Amino acid sequence: MEESYDREMRDGARFSWNHWPCNKVAAARVVVPVGCMYTPLKEIENMPLVNYQPVQCKTCLTVLNPYCLVDFRYKTWNCTSCGLKNTFPPQYAQHISEQQLPAELMPDFTTIEYIMPQQPGTPAPAKPIFVILVDTAVDSDELSELKDSLQQSINFIPEDALIGLITYGRMTYVHELGFQHCPKAFVFRGDKQMSAADIKMQLGLGQASDPLKQGNSDALRRFLVPVNECEFALNSILDELQPDPWPTKQGSRPARCAGTALNVAISLLEMAGSANRGSRIINLLGGAVTLGPGMIVSEEL
Repeated sequence: MEESYDREMRDGARFSWNHWPCNKVAAARVVVPVGCMYTPLKEIENMPLVNYQPVQCKTCLTVLNPYCLVDFRYKTWNCTSCGLKNTFPPQYAQHISEQQLPAELMPDFTTIEYIMPQQPGTPAPAKPIFVILVDTAVDSDELSELKDSLQQSINFIPEDALIGLITYGRMTYVHELGFQHCPKAFVFRGDKQMSAADIKMQLGLGQASDPLKQGNSDALRRFLVPVNECEFALNSILDELQPDPWPTKQGSRPARCAGTALNVAISLLEMAGSANRGSRIINLLGGAVTLGPGMIVSEEL
């Protein structure tokens, strides 16, 4: 148990069982499914940095690690995931031995960080996208604190990153941050399941090959705008944001269509997506989903 605690503090990994079942019979006897909760950004003291690419399995791309079975005589290693026997690359095979191990095979270095060499001609990564979903089916005090915290958090987003804002209660509102003159939003019914094509049509998006191109008036750039270009409009919308105006009946929960809002946000990212672009949906949810896709409880108490 102490060893498992040390492993969690060192690597940020917690398993549902301290020992992995070694055969089918042992796996069948496991009452709780085998799972792992991993913290990818955990701060690790004395974590080694290596300035080369990782050695990976030819089949499943598992990275060489201290738990792999290594044959120093024949310069091979067995993958811990698929069991395939792999040969070491020449730069490893020439020097590796039981007394001379690379960092990724040392027992104390179960987590290491690779500094990948820059490939010639590699395009620069595209601007990341942040789509913020705000639940307005909450009381005014809670929403006021949320808006204050959100406005402070936006200051930490890179200025050239793209940002979008969606608010929801009984309806879902997609705010057009590229329209600076006055607040403007597109409304979706919260109880209606919509496809990506339906969402694209309702938002009035064209068939542009580059939907984020600045010169395209019908492009996605109306809804996903660089932070430094829409900071004033974004803060103005947040300042004027009020709790969902739809009344809640006595003995009922507020209508909250988080599933519809997520569906619209995912569709926006699919339209703007590319293999070289990172994106994130931040859903600020104030309670259970009571309406539309993803509903887990009815409005009636």
